[in-house]
Amino acid sequence: MVCSVAPDYQDGRFVCLCPKFRWKPKKGYEGTAEDREMLERHGWRQASDTGGFVYWVGPGRAGIVNLYEDGTWSGGPVVFDDLEDYLDWYTSGQPLPQR
Repeated sequence: MVCSVAPDYQDGRFVCLCPKFRWKPKKGYEGTAEDREMLERHGWRQASDTGGFVYWVGPGRAGIVNLYEDGTWSGGPVVFDDLEDYLDWYTSGQPLPQR
C-alpha cells in the first residue's frame, strides 16, 4: 500500500493522514567515530529530538543530514553518492555539479 497524501507535522512528528496506513520515518543515528569527525570538521553539529531521532545540522543554510546504521545517508543534493564529497562541495562554495 502506498500513501499519496503528504504527512502532517503534529507534536514534533510526521503523521500520515491516510486511514489504515502508518508512516514510520527511518531513524538516523550519530554515525561512526569517523563520520562524526568528518562532519564536525566540516562545521556540522549533532542534534536529536525527543523521539530519539539523531541528525546533523549543517553550517549556514546547509540543512540537515541523516546518517543510518546501514551506512547510507540522506539530506544532500542527489548528485552526491558519497557524504564526504557532499561535505567537501558544500564547504567549497562551488556551484552544484551536474550528474
